[in-house]
Amino acid sequence: EGIMAAVLLNFGFAIILFSFFYFISQKMIEQKKNSAFLTAGLVAAAISFFVNTSIHYALGINFVTEFGSAIGVAPIVEEAAKGLLLIILLLLFKIKSPRKGFFFGAIVGLGFAVLENVFYSVNYFTFNSTLIIEQLSLIIFRTILPAHMFFTGMTGLLFLLFSQRIKNKPICIFASLGL
Repeated sequence: EGIMAAVLLNFGFAIILFSFFYFISQKMIEQKKNSAFLTAGLVAAAISFFVNTSIHYALGINFVTEFGSAIGVAPIVEEAAKGLLLIILLLLFKIKSPRKGFFFGAIVGLGFAVLENVFYSVNYFTFNSTLIIEQLSLIIFRTILPAHMFFTGMTGLLFLLFSQRIKNKPICIFASLGL
């Protein structure tokens, strides 16, 4: 029951965000591309979940490893997964505009954030609390601060800016991912 509430709450907020991007994209870009980039965000979240969880359990579960994986491992895995899938699609669709790079990066970040929020909510309802107000505040807080959208948008913007100035693609990829 709690898991279903978590999923429904998250998808309610996701519909609002998807509607916003759908409205903007009608004038800007084809829907096929939007779907591909949104799916890339969902795939990146799934990849990150499995990699982060595997590393977490390999290190053992205690406060130090939980804290270390939250600030050291997870950001690197998540940004690399989102960024690499974004760059592959930018190259595949031959997108050159840094503005469109930011837009598509934000869509990848949105897809990532939606699935990550579902993971958090299911975990929260399953192990912590079933109070709807606590769950709602978690979702609102994570939705109002769209960090994944912004960071991945910046990756797309930087990759395309670097690509216009530097012809060596591996250097552009490493520079735009912050590696």
